[in-house]
Amino acid sequence: MNGDVSISEPLPWTAADVPAEGRVDWYDADDVASLELQTANAVVRQYPHGKTRDTLTSGCFLWGAGSRMPFAVTGARGLGAERTWLDYNHPDGFPPSTSDGNVLRFIPYNKSPGNNQAVSQTFRTLLVALDSGRGGGGTVIASGSVSGDPIWPSSCSANVKNGVTRLNGAVVDPARGFTGAPEVLSLTAAGNVSALCVDTYVNTESANGVLKQQGTVQGEMLLYDSELDADVLANLEAYLMGKWTGVLPDGWSDLREATVTAGTGTVSAVAAKLPKFGDGFTGTIVMPDASFDFAFDGAAGAVTDAFVARGATLDLPAAVAVTVDCANMQGAQATSVPLFDVAGFANSVAWTFTATNAGGKKLRLREEGGRLMLDLLDAGTMVIFR
Repeated sequence: MNGDVSISEPLPWTAADVPAEGRVDWYDADDVASLELQTANAVVRQYPHGKTRDTLTSGCFLWGAGSRMPFAVTGARGLGAERTWLDYNHPDGFPPSTSDGNVLRFIPYNKSPGNNQAVSQTFRTLLVALDSGRGGGGTVIASGSVSGDPIWPSSCSANVKNGVTRLNGAVVDPARGFTGAPEVLSLTAAGNVSALCVDTYVNTESANGVLKQQGTVQGEMLLYDSELDADVLANLEAYLMGKWTGVLPDGWSDLREATVTAGTGTVSAVAAKLPKFGDGFTGTIVMPDASFDFAFDGAAGAVTDAFVARGATLDLPAAVAVTVDCANMQGAQATSVPLFDVAGFANSVAWTFTATNAGGKKLRLREEGGRLMLDLLDAGTMVIFR
């Protein structure tokens, strides 16, 4: 790259940021521990995000029966990373029954596989990461067939059709179809909607058992009991888009896994938003951060998240506080490791240093050319005279 770049857009949320308030349900196929599988990766139970049969104590889970179960498939879709999705079509070699749609139904919490009395889940806001390459399938079934091509067919309830439908963060006409690619659908319904199951209960196959290829491929689904604030909805859409499609909506950026291999110019951003830098980048990196945290493993003699840009000049504030949290310090040997490893500093920096959990060991900071070194000092030898 050449020229000046300033990275100021917010990072997308992570799973840890997903709001719990008002959340009715959250299902994530890439949380593979939440899936109970049978033959050919058929999913008989899907538990809420972070839960299993042993840890779920309330609420609902999703259940599939017999030839109606969806299938766990792993792969990269669109520009997204490799993840586990749920495919609601039958795979080759797994013949369906006539007019037998693949579906997961909402079941109240129980430990017994045989106690599977389906219930409805009432929601107001729905978000789903899906791949509509086969037309979109049925996202959820609620008060008539919900989702397909068009997105909301005429049989949907008024609360669905009169709500606000968005694809990939933008409002769309609900009479239109999906994009035919990995995407994120959100619905803010005009009123409460009762979800009965996920995908299509019947008619995924034609009468003679030949696949119609209409079942959806879903990654993650969130249900909330109220209309979400606009910024919360937008952040959830960005979270799902970044995770499942590999593309972010306008207003967000995430370059942390990118590498600038060569070039000049200036890159300005807080440390948490910066890409990685190869030795061929010889420009300037401007970081306004006034403090940095590192982790040091005394047994390994290694630092986590050291900043490395050996060809670049680093421009930091005039005063910077460095905190190093130590672990495994018993028996740690004297060593020196870089916290910053660059071609040089653009200005003089007054460093302040705090070490935590050092176990009585002595550590210090030392600037050495373009490197800020962390020194673990030898305890030395004690001589006692009597």
